[in-house]
Amino acid sequence: MKKLKKLLALALAILSCAILFSACGDEKEKPSTGNGTQTEQDGSTATVATTINAILEGKTGDVSISVKTLTKLNTSSNQTLTLGSSALQTVVINGGANGAMLEFTGAGASAVQVHENATLVFKNLTLKDSTAVASQGYSTGYIKFGGKLRFENCKIYDGIALKNNANAEFKDCDFRSSNASKYAVWVSSGNVSFKDCTFTGTRGIKIHEEYNSDIVSVSIEDCEFENLTKNPALAIGDIRIDPENTTVSLKNCSIKNCADWDQVGSLEGIDGVYESDTPTENFIFIQENNQIN
Repeated sequence: MKKLKKLLALALAILSCAILFSACGDEKEKPSTGNGTQTEQDGSTATVATTINAILEGKTGDVSISVKTLTKLNTSSNQTLTLGSSALQTVVINGGANGAMLEFTGAGASAVQVHENATLVFKNLTLKDSTAVASQGYSTGYIKFGGKLRFENCKIYDGIALKNNANAEFKDCDFRSSNASKYAVWVSSGNVSFKDCTFTGTRGIKIHEEYNSDIVSVSIEDCEFENLTKNPALAIGDIRIDPENTTVSLKNCSIKNCADWDQVGSLEGIDGVYESDTPTENFIFIQENNQIN
């Protein structure tokens, strides 16, 4: 009987070890989700836990980054920050249905962009400026962008500046300027268009050529400007590089209860609509079918 009990105990021990070994062998290592960001390229999915900068290292072709929780993009003190390599074609950063937050950190002086033949797309995101306030020229305190850009359904509550021959499109974006001294958007160069966007807060769109930058066109269509307290919808500064070939267009927009134009500091204007330091006869200025209240 004792021998039988020993044999049974030995058999149970061997069976337990076999089960334990099998369970351990079948268990797969779960990838770390880190900040909840996933990057998809050519149908594959990989989890990451660093910044947008690090995600794009070594990537080629078309890259889609799905932002599920707060994610960071680290800027620098250089004039330009080029993400990824020249092998990229399109980079889409998507915040999903809940509009995840993309936080900009670092020195804050650089214009964020991809290489000249690629396009950087921000989609369904809330942009947050956590960059350092350093000596950044006239555009101190703005998140800066350059190159080919597209913003779709984004919430932009900190001021942004478009530089470095920006070719930018904004579609269905919500701008809210909360700082009394900062504009929602500062266009300083390139070709920029706004379609179906809303502007509230203190200031709307600033159109001013910084240093040797050249504004080619600014198109604003089907947008709403409401209750801007410090400036009218458009604040136009210097258009001096090539004014004869610069076009500013304001069409089919609704402008409600926005500030009067500055009759002391500006040369001309229309209450609520625009003020300009450059005579509008010097460049192509189009106003069509706007509703002003």
